[in-house]
Amino acid sequence: MPNSATEKIIAENVRIHRARLHLSQARLAERAGISQSYVGKIEMGSGNLTLSVLDDLAAALGVTAQMLVVRMEVESSKVA
Repeated sequence: MPNSATEKIIAENVRIHRARLHLSQARLAERAGISQSYVGKIEMGSGNLTLSVLDDLAAALGVTAQMLVVRMEVESSKVA
């Protein structure tokens, strides 16, 4: 099953914010209370993400859940 556009946006935004904070997938998983493999799946756009986990990821990244579901054209170009 192909990833939805929203799943792709969330995947990209989680990667961007994780990189901005210099966090490994393992450290983000620890902060969000989920497994590292789940973070990996989310970043691939196939994580079967729940709203609760979205909120946990947002809190762990210091952003709002809305910031994870909205495309960030300008922000994404700043992350190397």
